[in-house]
Amino acid sequence: MISHITGVYAEPEKWDEDTQKAKKGTTHHVRKMAFTASEINERISEFLQEIETGMETFSLRNAVPTTNELKDIVNRNLGRVEQSVEIKTERKKTLKQLFDDFLRTCGREKNWDDDCKEKYVQAYHHLTASSPRISVDKINIDAMFKLRDWYVNNGYKNRTINKQTTMLKCFLRWINQQEGYSIPNNVLTFTTNLKVMRRTVTFLHYDELLEFSTFQFADDSERLSRARDLWCFMAFTSLRFSDLCNLKTGHINNNRIDMMTQKTSDHISIPLTDGALAILNRYKG
Repeated sequence: MISHITGVYAEPEKWDEDTQKAKKGTTHHVRKMAFTASEINERISEFLQEIETGMETFSLRNAVPTTNELKDIVNRNLGRVEQSVEIKTERKKTLKQLFDDFLRTCGREKNWDDDCKEKYVQAYHHLTASSPRISVDKINIDAMFKLRDWYVNNGYKNRTINKQTTMLKCFLRWINQQEGYSIPNNVLTFTTNLKVMRRTVTFLHYDELLEFSTFQFADDSERLSRARDLWCFMAFTSLRFSDLCNLKTGHINNNRIDMMTQKTSDHISIPLTDGALAILNRYKG
Protein backbone atom coordinates (compact mmCIF):
# COMPACT_ATOMS: atom_id res chain seq x y z
CA MET A 1 0.00 0.00 0.00
CA ILE A 2 1.25 3.47 -0.92
CA SER A 3 0.29 6.38 1.30
CA HIS A 4 0.64 10.07 0.54
CA ILE A 5 0.08 13.13 2.68
CA THR A 6 -2.03 15.28 0.39
CA GLY A 7 -2.14 18.37 2.60
CA VAL A 8 -5.94 18.48 2.62
CA TYR A 9 -8.30 16.87 5.10
CA ALA A 10 -11.94 15.76 5.10
CA GLU A 11 -14.47 15.22 7.84
CA PRO A 12 -15.59 11.54 7.98
CA GLU A 13 -19.32 12.35 7.93
CA LYS A 14 -18.84 14.49 4.78
CA TRP A 15 -16.86 11.80 2.93
CA ASP A 16 -18.43 9.59 0.20
CA GLU A 17 -17.09 6.05 0.66
CA ASP A 18 -18.44 4.91 -2.72
CA THR A 19 -16.70 7.57 -4.83
CA GLN A 20 -13.81 8.10 -2.39
CA LYS A 21 -14.34 11.83 -2.65
CA ALA A 22 -15.63 14.63 -0.49
CA LYS A 23 -19.35 15.15 -0.86
CA LYS A 24 -20.19 18.00 -3.23
CA GLY A 25 -20.94 21.38 -1.70
CA THR A 26 -19.40 20.53 1.69
CA THR A 27 -16.79 22.45 3.67
CA HIS A 28 -14.48 20.57 6.01
CA HIS A 29 -13.00 22.07 9.18
CA VAL A 30 -10.00 20.03 10.31
CA ARG A 31 -6.94 21.00 12.35
CA LYS A 32 -8.10 24.63 12.51
CA MET A 33 -8.14 24.75 8.71
CA ALA A 34 -11.04 24.83 6.23
CA PHE A 35 -11.15 22.92 2.96
CA THR A 36 -13.92 22.93 0.36
CA ALA A 37 -15.00 19.73 -1.37
CA SER A 38 -13.63 21.13 -4.64
CA GLU A 39 -10.17 21.67 -3.14
CA ILE A 40 -10.09 18.20 -1.60
CA ASN A 41 -11.28 16.41 -4.74
CA GLU A 42 -8.94 18.35 -7.01
CA ARG A 43 -5.98 17.41 -4.81
CA ILE A 44 -7.00 13.73 -4.83
CA SER A 45 -7.34 13.83 -8.63
CA GLU A 46 -3.83 15.28 -8.89
CA PHE A 47 -2.31 12.41 -6.93
CA LEU A 48 -4.31 9.75 -8.80
CA GLN A 49 -3.26 11.20 -12.16
CA GLU A 50 0.43 11.30 -11.19
CA ILE A 51 0.27 7.74 -9.83
CA GLU A 52 -1.14 6.58 -13.17
CA THR A 53 1.55 8.54 -15.01
CA GLY A 54 4.23 6.97 -12.81
CA MET A 55 2.93 3.46 -13.46
CA GLU A 56 2.87 4.16 -17.22
CA THR A 57 6.48 5.39 -17.08
CA PHE A 58 7.68 2.15 -15.50
CA SER A 59 5.42 0.10 -17.78
CA LEU A 60 7.27 1.50 -20.81
CA ARG A 61 10.46 0.10 -19.27
CA ASN A 62 8.77 -3.25 -18.64
CA ALA A 63 9.44 -2.74 -14.95
CA VAL A 64 7.37 -2.63 -11.76
CA PRO A 65 8.23 0.26 -9.43
CA THR A 66 8.90 -0.22 -5.75
CA THR A 67 6.81 1.69 -3.26
CA ASN A 68 9.56 4.27 -2.73
CA GLU A 69 10.22 4.66 -6.47
CA LEU A 70 6.57 5.35 -7.18
CA LYS A 71 6.30 7.79 -4.26
CA ASP A 72 9.43 9.61 -5.45
CA ILE A 73 8.16 10.05 -9.01
CA VAL A 74 4.74 11.25 -7.79
CA ASN A 75 6.29 13.73 -5.36
CA ARG A 76 8.71 14.96 -8.03
CA ASN A 77 5.95 15.50 -10.61
CA LEU A 78 3.85 17.36 -8.04
CA GLY A 79 6.78 19.58 -7.11
CA ARG A 80 6.95 18.21 -3.57
CA VAL A 81 10.67 17.40 -3.69
CA GLU A 82 12.85 20.02 -2.01
CA GLN A 83 15.04 21.85 -4.52
CA SER A 84 18.72 22.28 -3.79
CA VAL A 85 19.60 25.88 -3.00
CA GLU A 86 22.27 26.75 -5.54
CA ILE A 87 21.88 29.29 -8.30
CA LYS A 88 18.30 30.47 -8.26
CA THR A 89 16.94 30.31 -11.80
CA GLU A 90 13.32 30.82 -12.69
CA ARG A 91 11.89 27.51 -13.85
CA LYS A 92 8.88 27.30 -16.09
CA LYS A 93 5.87 25.53 -14.69
CA THR A 94 4.86 22.08 -15.82
CA LEU A 95 1.69 21.59 -17.84
CA LYS A 96 0.00 20.16 -14.74
CA GLN A 97 0.97 23.16 -12.64
CA LEU A 98 -0.34 25.50 -15.32
CA PHE A 99 -3.60 23.55 -15.44
CA ASP A 100 -3.97 23.84 -11.67
CA ASP A 101 -3.42 27.60 -11.96
CA PHE A 102 -5.98 27.76 -14.77
CA LEU A 103 -8.64 25.99 -12.72
CA ARG A 104 -7.91 28.07 -9.65
CA THR A 105 -7.82 31.43 -11.45
CA CYS A 106 -10.66 30.99 -13.93
CA GLY A 107 -12.73 29.06 -11.42
CA ARG A 108 -12.57 31.99 -9.03
CA GLU A 109 -13.08 34.69 -11.67
CA LYS A 110 -15.96 32.93 -13.45
CA ASN A 111 -17.45 31.25 -10.37
CA TRP A 112 -17.25 27.73 -11.78
CA ASP A 113 -18.93 24.99 -9.79
CA ASP A 114 -17.47 21.50 -9.28
CA ASP A 115 -19.27 20.07 -12.31
CA CYS A 116 -17.84 22.73 -14.59
CA LYS A 117 -14.31 22.20 -13.27
CA GLU A 118 -14.68 18.45 -13.70
CA LYS A 119 -15.34 18.91 -17.44
CA TYR A 120 -12.03 20.75 -17.85
CA VAL A 121 -10.29 18.08 -15.77
CA GLN A 122 -11.64 15.43 -18.15
CA ALA A 123 -10.37 17.35 -21.19
CA TYR A 124 -6.92 17.65 -19.59
CA HIS A 125 -6.82 13.94 -18.72
CA HIS A 126 -7.80 13.04 -22.29
CA LEU A 127 -4.84 15.07 -23.58
CA THR A 128 -2.41 13.33 -21.23
CA ALA A 129 -3.93 9.93 -22.06
CA SER A 130 -3.36 10.49 -25.78
CA SER A 131 0.18 11.80 -25.17
CA PRO A 132 1.49 10.57 -21.78
CA ARG A 133 4.75 12.56 -22.19
CA ILE A 134 3.04 15.79 -23.21
CA SER A 135 4.50 19.05 -21.93
CA VAL A 136 4.02 22.72 -22.73
CA ASP A 137 6.75 22.77 -25.37
CA LYS A 138 5.37 19.60 -26.99
CA ILE A 139 1.90 21.00 -27.62
CA ASN A 140 1.84 21.25 -31.41
CA ILE A 141 -0.48 20.44 -34.29
CA ASP A 142 0.67 16.80 -34.30
CA ALA A 143 -0.38 16.45 -30.66
CA MET A 144 -3.83 17.80 -31.52
CA PHE A 145 -4.31 15.32 -34.36
CA LYS A 146 -3.07 12.56 -32.06
CA LEU A 147 -5.70 13.62 -29.50
CA ARG A 148 -8.43 13.58 -32.15
CA ASP A 149 -7.41 10.08 -33.25
CA TRP A 150 -7.36 8.92 -29.62
CA TYR A 151 -10.94 10.06 -29.19
CA VAL A 152 -12.04 8.29 -32.38
CA ASN A 153 -10.25 5.06 -31.48
CA ASN A 154 -11.87 5.10 -28.04
CA GLY A 155 -15.37 5.36 -29.47
CA TYR A 156 -16.22 8.97 -28.59
CA LYS A 157 -18.94 10.59 -30.68
CA ASN A 158 -18.02 13.45 -33.00
CA ARG A 159 -20.14 15.94 -31.04
CA THR A 160 -18.35 15.02 -27.80
CA ILE A 161 -14.92 15.19 -29.46
CA ASN A 162 -15.61 18.68 -30.79
CA LYS A 163 -16.90 19.84 -27.41
CA GLN A 164 -13.93 18.44 -25.46
CA THR A 165 -11.46 19.89 -27.98
CA THR A 166 -13.06 23.32 -27.58
CA MET A 167 -12.70 23.12 -23.79
CA LEU A 168 -9.05 22.09 -24.10
CA LYS A 169 -8.36 25.02 -26.44
CA CYS A 170 -9.82 27.35 -23.82
CA PHE A 171 -7.07 26.15 -21.44
CA LEU A 172 -4.40 26.45 -24.16
CA ARG A 173 -5.47 30.03 -24.97
CA TRP A 174 -5.12 30.84 -21.29
CA ILE A 175 -1.56 29.46 -21.31
CA ASN A 176 -0.78 31.57 -24.36
CA GLN A 177 -1.74 34.68 -22.38
CA GLN A 178 0.71 33.91 -19.56
CA GLU A 179 4.10 35.60 -19.58
CA GLY A 180 6.88 33.36 -20.83
CA TYR A 181 4.63 30.80 -22.56
CA SER A 182 3.56 30.46 -26.18
CA ILE A 183 1.19 28.06 -27.92
CA PRO A 184 1.42 27.71 -31.73
CA ASN A 185 -1.33 29.56 -33.57
CA ASN A 186 -2.28 26.49 -35.62
CA VAL A 187 -3.04 24.72 -32.32
CA LEU A 188 -5.27 27.55 -31.10
CA THR A 189 -7.18 27.52 -34.40
CA PHE A 190 -7.24 23.72 -34.69
CA THR A 191 -10.49 22.08 -35.81
CA THR A 192 -11.20 18.37 -35.83
CA ASN A 193 -13.14 18.53 -39.12
CA LEU A 194 -15.44 15.86 -37.72
CA LYS A 195 -18.94 16.21 -39.08
CA VAL A 196 -21.85 16.50 -36.67
CA MET A 197 -25.46 15.96 -37.67
CA ARG A 198 -27.63 18.97 -36.90
CA ARG A 199 -29.97 18.12 -34.05
CA THR A 200 -33.66 18.06 -34.85
CA VAL A 201 -35.54 20.38 -32.51
CA THR A 202 -38.63 18.70 -31.09
CA PHE A 203 -41.20 20.91 -29.40
CA LEU A 204 -44.78 20.98 -28.17
CA HIS A 205 -47.41 23.59 -28.90
CA TYR A 206 -48.82 25.17 -25.76
CA ASP A 207 -52.09 23.26 -25.96
CA GLU A 208 -50.11 20.02 -26.30
CA LEU A 209 -48.04 20.98 -23.24
CA LEU A 210 -51.21 21.57 -21.22
CA GLU A 211 -52.59 18.21 -22.28
CA PHE A 212 -49.36 16.40 -21.43
CA SER A 213 -49.17 18.09 -18.01
CA THR A 214 -52.37 16.26 -16.94
CA PHE A 215 -51.80 13.03 -18.85
CA GLN A 216 -52.53 9.89 -16.83
CA PHE A 217 -50.13 6.96 -17.20
CA ALA A 218 -51.48 3.41 -17.09
CA ASP A 219 -48.35 1.68 -15.70
CA ASP A 220 -45.78 2.82 -13.15
CA SER A 221 -47.83 5.96 -12.74
CA GLU A 222 -46.00 7.47 -9.73
CA ARG A 223 -42.52 7.43 -11.31
CA LEU A 224 -43.67 8.57 -14.74
CA SER A 225 -46.01 11.20 -13.32
CA ARG A 226 -43.20 12.75 -11.31
CA ALA A 227 -40.91 12.79 -14.35
CA ARG A 228 -43.71 14.41 -16.37
CA ASP A 229 -44.25 17.06 -13.69
CA LEU A 230 -40.56 17.94 -13.55
CA TRP A 231 -40.35 18.25 -17.33
CA CYS A 232 -43.54 20.29 -17.63
CA PHE A 233 -42.56 22.58 -14.75
CA MET A 234 -39.30 23.42 -16.58
CA ALA A 235 -41.32 24.08 -19.75
CA PHE A 236 -43.75 26.37 -17.91
CA THR A 237 -40.98 28.32 -16.11
CA SER A 238 -37.96 28.03 -18.49
CA LEU A 239 -35.83 26.83 -15.55
CA ARG A 240 -32.71 24.78 -16.22
CA PHE A 241 -32.63 21.37 -14.60
CA SER A 242 -29.79 22.48 -12.29
CA ASP A 243 -31.92 25.41 -11.08
CA LEU A 244 -34.96 23.18 -10.65
CA CYS A 245 -32.89 20.91 -8.38
CA ASN A 246 -31.94 23.94 -6.27
CA LEU A 247 -35.46 25.38 -6.11
CA LYS A 248 -36.67 25.88 -2.53
CA THR A 249 -39.95 27.05 -1.03
CA GLY A 250 -38.28 30.32 -0.06
CA HIS A 251 -37.65 31.11 -3.72
CA ILE A 252 -41.40 31.33 -4.39
CA ASN A 253 -43.23 34.50 -3.37
CA ASN A 254 -46.40 36.11 -4.72
CA ASN A 255 -46.65 33.50 -7.46
CA ARG A 256 -43.13 34.28 -8.73
CA ILE A 257 -39.80 32.48 -8.61
CA ASP A 258 -36.91 34.69 -7.45
CA MET A 259 -33.51 33.01 -7.32
CA MET A 260 -29.91 33.04 -8.55
CA THR A 261 -29.08 30.67 -11.39
CA GLN A 262 -26.40 28.09 -10.72
CA LYS A 263 -24.74 28.22 -14.15
CA THR A 264 -24.40 31.99 -14.62
CA SER A 265 -25.16 33.36 -11.11
CA ASP A 266 -27.79 35.67 -12.64
CA HIS A 267 -30.86 36.80 -10.71
CA ILE A 268 -34.09 35.61 -12.33
CA SER A 269 -37.68 36.52 -11.59
CA ILE A 270 -40.22 34.26 -13.28
CA PRO A 271 -44.01 34.56 -13.01
CA LEU A 272 -45.75 31.24 -12.35
CA THR A 273 -48.38 30.31 -14.91
CA ASP A 274 -51.52 28.38 -14.03
CA GLY A 275 -49.85 25.22 -15.31
CA ALA A 276 -46.79 25.70 -13.07
CA LEU A 277 -48.98 26.53 -10.06
CA ALA A 278 -51.05 23.39 -10.65
CA ILE A 279 -47.89 21.26 -10.51
CA LEU A 280 -46.69 22.99 -7.33
CA ASN A 281 -50.06 22.39 -5.68
CA ARG A 282 -49.77 18.65 -6.34
CA TYR A 283 -46.72 18.54 -4.08
CA LYS A 284 -47.84 21.15 -1.55
CA GLY A 285 -46.70 20.29 1.94
